[in-house]
Amino acid sequence: WTVAATASLLLVAWFGVPAIAARLTPLLPPSIERKLGDAVDAQVRGMLDTGKRDTALECGTAATEIPGRNALNKLMQRLEAAAALPVTLRTSVVRKDEANAIALPGGRVYVFRGLIDKAENADEVAGVIAHEIGHVAHRDGTRAILEGAGLSFLFGMLLGDFVGGGAVVFAAKSVLQSSYSREAESAADTYGTDLMNKTGGDAHALANMLEKIGGATEPGMNILMDHPETKARVAAIRQRAATQSLQPFLEPGEWAALKQICAGS
Repeated sequence: WTVAATASLLLVAWFGVPAIAARLTPLLPPSIERKLGDAVDAQVRGMLDTGKRDTALECGTAATEIPGRNALNKLMQRLEAAAALPVTLRTSVVRKDEANAIALPGGRVYVFRGLIDKAENADEVAGVIAHEIGHVAHRDGTRAILEGAGLSFLFGMLLGDFVGGGAVVFAAKSVLQSSYSREAESAADTYGTDLMNKTGGDAHALANMLEKIGGATEPGMNILMDHPETKARVAAIRQRAATQSLQPFLEPGEWAALKQICAGS
């Protein structure tokens, strides 16, 4: 009986939890998903904030950084208007040197300073954010967290307890250390490309960033992992990208300001 019980638990963990998570995720009201995101966000920020204590984690708060924050707001307003999601996106740039970006449940998006440093224009930054918005729209983060944290987190969530025990800590670590499935990444590529097309921006910029940093090895649920299918993804994005007259996301002066959004560090 002990062996049978153990085997049953393993089967539930291996097959049952992903199935439950996949079916439960689309049914979650946005308000519940936002609470889940807030609980995970508190842990994620603590894990990201490993720098100097006298410097804020988020860029764009110092006087010299305000123009950069305004430029990011303008970029995000254009993406949000085209995406028209049922949740409000909350995007921040953080003082991390990796070329990275992550999306949390409920619409929280973190862009790392290293990504902006690596980008050659605002459309490249917008393309990566558009990809992350795809993960938000498809609720990939919520599903991944529910799958990774296991039954205890599922039951806690159903009871309204998002912070009990160590489940939320595990969920936060899964955000920073795991990558999405190939199918989820491909779907986010498609969403991001279509969103860039819809805004009139340069959808090829997303492919440019993939080519530029496709060999990076920073952890995180993002497009920046060294996937074997990077070339195929780039080709798919370029094939889908529109060729109409493009309108850059930011003027040259605004882009220069965004590049300096972390200058106060």
